[in-house]
Amino acid sequence: MNKNKNQIILLAGIVAVVIVFGIFYAFIPKMFEDYSRAAENAERSTKDLERVEAEFNKSESALLKEEDLLKNIKAIYQANPTSSTDNLSMFGSQFDDVIQRIQQNGLMIRAIEYQMTPDFDPLSKANDYNTCALKFFLVGSYSQLKTLLNELNTNFPYLLGLSKVNILVYEDNTDYILADFAVTLYSKKAKK
Repeated sequence: MNKNKNQIILLAGIVAVVIVFGIFYAFIPKMFEDYSRAAENAERSTKDLERVEAEFNKSESALLKEEDLLKNIKAIYQANPTSSTDNLSMFGSQFDDVIQRIQQNGLMIRAIEYQMTPDFDPLSKANDYNTCALKFFLVGSYSQLKTLLNELNTNFPYLLGLSKVNILVYEDNTDYILADFAVTLYSKKAKK
């Protein structure tokens, strides 16, 4: 009987070992497949991370270049001018502001005319203000011009006069318009 008992234990042990190997054999391919997928995902993620880091470094480099350019830009307005000459020099900054806004809106400048202390402006006859009338001739789309005029009218408190807007469709390409408009710039004269 002891011999039978030992044979049963041995048989049970062999069956248990076979079952354990069967379970491992059933799960090992799935585990290997999961491991392979995880390794591929990790490799793909590493490549994506390297690509994103390269793009970030490129963008950061471009941003640093732009910041270097912006360091050279000076303040636009002088808070307390000390003479009439200083007031007149303010037109240069205002004029540059208007030109930059035109270019930012994608319009092309065909010509610019200017007139200091224009006769048609009542403030030019007053002793408290310097005036400069500008006339711009532009090429672009209607939406670009509309955006520009809206920005000039709302975002530039020193730009008091915006008038005489004329728009013609460009004959060679109807996607473009020819526009001219007048802007009058003002600066307060320094008190003597």
